[in-house]
Amino acid sequence: MKKKLLLIIFIIPILIIIGGLFYFNNDIKVIAHKVNQYKEETPINIEDINITLSEEISTVFKNGNTVGQVLSVTKGTLIYNREAYTVDVALSDENGQIIRKRTTPLEAAIDYYFIFDITPNEGYSFINNVPVSVDGNTIPEDQITRGDNSITVFTDAPNVDLKEYGIDITPAPTFENLIEGYTSVTPGEFAITNTGTETLNDISIEIDDTTAFDLNCDNLPTSLNGGESGIVTITPKTNLPPATYNAFITISADRIEQPLTKQIEVKVLSRIDYVNIEMDDLSSYFVDTNYESVINNLLISSIRLNSQEYSIKTESTKLTYLNQGSYNENKVDTLIDPLKNYFYNIVLEPKEGYAFGNDVVVTINDVEIPRLTDDKAISNYEMNSNKKIQIHQKAEVPTQIDGVVALPRLKQTSFTYDGNEKYPEIIVDEDLATCTGESGVYVNEYSITCELNDPETNSWMDTSNSSITLTWTINPVHTSISVQPS
Repeated sequence: MKKKLLLIIFIIPILIIIGGLFYFNNDIKVIAHKVNQYKEETPINIEDINITLSEEISTVFKNGNTVGQVLSVTKGTLIYNREAYTVDVALSDENGQIIRKRTTPLEAAIDYYFIFDITPNEGYSFINNVPVSVDGNTIPEDQITRGDNSITVFTDAPNVDLKEYGIDITPAPTFENLIEGYTSVTPGEFAITNTGTETLNDISIEIDDTTAFDLNCDNLPTSLNGGESGIVTITPKTNLPPATYNAFITISADRIEQPLTKQIEVKVLSRIDYVNIEMDDLSSYFVDTNYESVINNLLISSIRLNSQEYSIKTESTKLTYLNQGSYNENKVDTLIDPLKNYFYNIVLEPKEGYAFGNDVVVTINDVEIPRLTDDKAISNYEMNSNKKIQIHQKAEVPTQIDGVVALPRLKQTSFTYDGNEKYPEIIVDEDLATCTGESGVYVNEYSITCELNDPETNSWMDTSNSSITLTWTINPVHTSISVQPS
């Protein structure tokens, strides 16, 4: 009994102590919770905002790099006086339009602005009308927009003359086609120009095909001031076999982020040394009066080429006649005149990859014709300015075709009165037709009538067989009288 009493007396105090500790611990947790709750509900006030821009921002901006670079550098070089707030930076133009993406350099003629969006970090808050400064300069209120818990500042960006960097090659590197067997080439001279405002250094040019082209940079300096140029020469190598040769030239310099690349090309064409065409005899078709629908079509269809190297230029292949040293196209509905020298005017052009050699031999029906001479009354050929062959082949115009008589014509149709008897010369086949008429002395109109001797068998060139009347005139003398003032 005594032992039980002692045990009870010993245990009860222990239980009381444990219970008290449990109760006291709960009070501590409640107090701590209340303190934390109070702390969350009462953020720390931010009483001033001071943003410092590093010199690197202005340097990049002055050099006229792209907006994307300005923004990336700007975000990395903003310096804050505390970690209580976050600043997001954007760039805008003079109209307040935020520039998000841009690949061309900034323009010196446009005003640019920085836009700072400032928000407090967790546990912080702005006091009312918290002052804002950038690089120690207080920003006026008219450049600040205040939200519930945010601030937007609109401030000038460095507005200085922007530097420009650029390089170009002029003219575009091109070469005329070369013909197989060439032994020399005129070098192409090209200007490498600094198109910017600032000096470029370490200028160099490379070509990726030195087997087909020679590059000479002796007159290209390694440094060029703004607007200055240097000269490079590019020359295709001699005796290249027929083919198309392409190469890329690359021009680089310091401060030029993307080297300039240009493609050059030269074609070496297979040389045509011999041309032969086969052509039918078209003399029997000269009787027709319609040149365009008959003569031209028959002419083109009657020319045969057995070549994969050249072809007929159909729109230039015509019937012509020689007139005062020049070839004139025979017009539609013009009768063939036996007194004129007619020619087949045939134009040949090389096909892709070919060119006529300077000493090309031209034959018609296997008969060689000479190169153009001063005497155009014979068959010949010439190389025109477009490197095409123009053939003038004499056409034999028949003076007599069975059953067909050339239309009569007067060599002269008008005379001037001089008191002497006049009678025009008549051009007509006197074996097949007879012309009669009166001569004249005085001013008047006269006529001559021509008839076929055998209208049952023959016909005129225009297919008729009736008489034809030709008219001619004697005109008065025109004199002028000058009167001198008294």
